[in-house]
Amino acid sequence: MHNLNAFTPQEGAITFSADPALHGIGAGVWQDRTLIWGGYIPRPKSAPRRGPEAWRRIALAVAGEFRGLRPHYVVVEQMQVYKDADTDPADLLELAGVGGALAALATVQAFGYLPRTWKGQVPPEVLSARLQGHLAKKDWSRRVQFTGTQRDQDILHGIGVGWFHFGL
Repeated sequence: MHNLNAFTPQEGAITFSADPALHGIGAGVWQDRTLIWGGYIPRPKSAPRRGPEAWRRIALAVAGEFRGLRPHYVVVEQMQVYKDADTDPADLLELAGVGGALAALATVQAFGYLPRTWKGQVPPEVLSARLQGHLAKKDWSRRVQFTGTQRDQDILHGIGVGWFHFGL
């Protein structure tokens, strides 16, 4: 299904980093400070689109990718309502629910970073290009399972919040 199923943990802490969304999760899996997988984990088709059950089912889909293992750490983009933003606050509350459900997968600790903290005011397409450059410099691009769709930006942002967490 996803190349994460081929992942076999070795020694070292496993961190899952994510860009929470209701359609699915752009994600990175890290061993210590090394990216070992990046990709997109979709919301199960049978799951509702919103609400606590949707959040739970998305987190269970992520947990299923780990084949019963749980990450030591979870890093998510934390939602915040900004006064002058065009985003519907109700949508942000939904995303916060997804982020909370993902955080519950951590066996040691969960971390959240506000968008303005980890990506600043950088436009999404510029941030994605920068992250692709960083992946290429580290020779990690082949570890990312891109979809060739708009979800690639979600994948890069899921990796990006982890990149920020590790100070890479």
